Order: sequence, then structure tokens, then C-alpha cells
Amino acid sequence: MAVAEFGIDAKTLAKRMRAIGIEKGRDGCYSTKDICAAVFGDIDAEKLREVKERADKLALENAEKRGELVDVRALADAMNRPLAAMRQRIASAVELLPEEREELGRDIQKLYASIFEVAGHDGSDAEPAAAPDGE
Repeated sequence: MAVAEFGIDAKTLAKRMRAIGIEKGRDGCYSTKDICAAVFGDIDAEKLREVKERADKLALENAEKRGELVDVRALADAMNRPLAAMRQRIASAVELLPEEREELGRDIQKLYASIFEVAGHDGSDAEPAAAPDGE
């Protein structure tokens, strides 16, 4: 009946009901309020979400003004050149055994990855320091 009255597909309505956690009442039916929430959305929840987003934005802006934020991408880019140079020097160090060079190369990669880990970023969009030839 609600499907016809609200002009919505039954599957769509059922999907929306599940998505927002609405269950049938003891009588096996949905309340008009629940149906309206599924059809039209919950304006109070949307307003609350908007207020939270504004508060989050303000908190980020304030943290940035206080110098509490680090641009992880810029930090990784700044570290990339020296790390690549270190890897190149390690690769050409004849006094090191191949296993030692490989281990040091792995340590440098761990250092690079830790920049992102500390910042809570996965680093998947970053370019790590290039491995020297032969590694």
C-alpha cells in the first residue's frame, strides 16, 4: 500500500528500510514515520551530519592555523630525494655484502613507509624512493 501511495518501487523501499535499520513493528507492518524516513530521508539526521561536518572543518582549519598539521605528501616528497640518494650510495658501496645492501634498502623503504604510518596515511598514492639498479 505504501508503495503505491508514495510512488516508490517495493525493492527500493525495502532496501532503504534495511539501510537505515528500520524493522517491522509487532504488527508486522512499518509505521508511517518509518516509511517517510525511508522515502524522504531523516532531516534531523542530515542537519546533525551537516553540523558535525562544519565542526570538523573548523577544527581542521584551527589545527592548521596552529601549525599542528603536517602535509604527509609534501613530507614524503621532501624525504624521497635524500632516501633515493642513500639507496644509490648503499648500492655502490663495495665494502658491503649484497645481503647487507638489500637489508639497508629494505630499512630505507621501512623508513619511507613509516612517514605515512605515523600520519595515519597508507601512502598508496606516493612514489617511494627509487631502488638503485640491481635491487
